[in-house]
Amino acid sequence: MRETSSTVGKVISLSTTTPVTNRCSPSSATAPNSAVGRTHAANSSICIANASTVAFEALQHIGKLYAAEAEGKHLSTEARQQLRAEKSLSILQSLHDWLLQTRAQTADGGGTAKAIDYTLKRWQSLIRYASSGHLPIDNNPVENTIRPIALGKKNWLFTGSERAGKRPAAIQTLLGTAKLNGLNPAQWLADTSKNSHLA
Repeated sequence: MRETSSTVGKVISLSTTTPVTNRCSPSSATAPNSAVGRTHAANSSICIANASTVAFEALQHIGKLYAAEAEGKHLSTEARQQLRAEKSLSILQSLHDWLLQTRAQTADGGGTAKAIDYTLKRWQSLIRYASSGHLPIDNNPVENTIRPIALGKKNWLFTGSERAGKRPAAIQTLLGTAKLNGLNPAQWLADTSKNSHLA
């Protein structure tokens, strides 16, 4: 699943210098939550910085994908799969056609060409979510969960030994799992300690 969601998120970090006027604000496409989210954020920045028509159009396709996801947010797995079949797959096909057309008009070696090639190479992974009702469009929940660890990793470069490094990793995993299951990590740890040899 990581390949599916991450790929959507990495799609098309596009950049050109073709002028665009007042069309690059995040509100110009449905604001994403992430993976396609990272793509949206990257393209928004590129679009604003470089007035990129290519990045702007990519944002429009991505925004439509998130709009479809918003419609299916509270649906059952089966109903969401049906919605994606009716809406998302056609949007993705339109995006694919546009990528092929744009690539044919783009010189080799530049950032735009490399980004499109990256996307097309991973196309099957990118669209996998749209054929299901349970796969997420992106992996934002996972990335949000591990963000505190990622932010702190520079502080944890020197743990003394490999074994010492494994201890906090195990603790972070246990506390993160408790949180994902709707438990208060501190309370869960206290209860677990009382009922184990850790007490």
